[in-house]
Amino acid sequence: MAAEGSKKLTKVLLGVLILVMLGSSFFVYKLVMAKSSATEKLEEVAGPKIETEEFTANLAGKLNHYLVAKFTLEVTNEKVKIELEEKQPELKHAINMVLMAQTEEVLTPEGKINLQNSLLEEINNFLTKGEIKKVYILKLVAT
Repeated sequence: MAAEGSKKLTKVLLGVLILVMLGSSFFVYKLVMAKSSATEKLEEVAGPKIETEEFTANLAGKLNHYLVAKFTLEVTNEKVKIELEEKQPELKHAINMVLMAQTEEVLTPEGKINLQNSLLEEINNFLTKGEIKKVYILKLVAT
């Protein structure tokens, strides 16, 4: 009788162990698939990017203080990327005008957000084949 109880207990424990293993495998599978799915969605959402050259401009009202800045512009499609490459003079002018209007406030978190928004607005004003979605600040130094 004790042997039968022991066999039954062994079968029950083995069944529970199998269920735990299957549940764990399913959880890990879902976790890995969710991460790869999120990465794919992120890659689909992100548009083409174009990196600018480094710009140097005087701070507004300060002849002996200047900004050194470099940006990456995320665009909506490849046509906009090509348009920006063709309109380099307009792009450089827009970036320089925005930078020259900046004060020391540009070094604060709010100032950087305002800088990004100003660049976005000024550059999108002359684009015809799409728009800039986001401006990434790669370098921003004031002296």
